[in-house]
Amino acid sequence: MQTQADLVDMPIVRPKMRETTALGAAIAAGFAADVWKDFDQLKDINSTGETRFEAKMDKKDSDKMIRSWEKAVRMCKGWVADD
Repeated sequence: MQTQADLVDMPIVRPKMRETTALGAAIAAGFAADVWKDFDQLKDINSTGETRFEAKMDKKDSDKMIRSWEKAVRMCKGWVADD
């Protein structure tokens, strides 16, 4: 998560409860059953105990990492042949 925050130069928030797919299904069901009327009622859901990662890397270093990653992706293309 720290690497992501550094590369995108913005905070990344990781919730304590990480089963967000199940949470999303529960939220959808709650809207269908009129438990909630709008998304404002859910703004603090799953925020207790979250971990926040702030960007710490300078722009020059993060740009270099991104260029290296892009190079690795380019080098990997073509490994799988269509048969």
